[in-house]
Amino acid sequence: MDWNYIKSIVVGQLKQNGVAVDIVVTTSATAYNATTDSYTETLATYEDVMVVFKNPTMQNEAGVFSKSDRLQMLIPATGMPASLDQLPYKIISGSTAWLPEKTVAIKPGGIPVLFIADLK
Repeated sequence: MDWNYIKSIVVGQLKQNGVAVDIVVTTSATAYNATTDSYTETLATYEDVMVVFKNPTMQNEAGVFSKSDRLQMLIPATGMPASLDQLPYKIISGSTAWLPEKTVAIKPGGIPVLFIADLK
């Protein structure tokens, strides 16, 4: 299976239907500095990543389907850390910033092609 081809299809679809956001990933944190009472973090910023926002459909206890008040974001795996689902990061769109509550990697064959982030 050509995973790079599948990733390029995902990127193409998100570019066609998405909006640009910046994603700031914390790649590492150093030891605690008692003098400044802080940790030093190493950040990587991915600018103008094309993503799609969506409200998932949920089923309530009575079996009725409706749109959730939750927001999800579809993020391409191309150009992102393969372990994005395990790293702390934030998403910035204009003056709005989100800290994803949970991120799931869609990885057929063990290769991430898409991330789905739950936002609040």
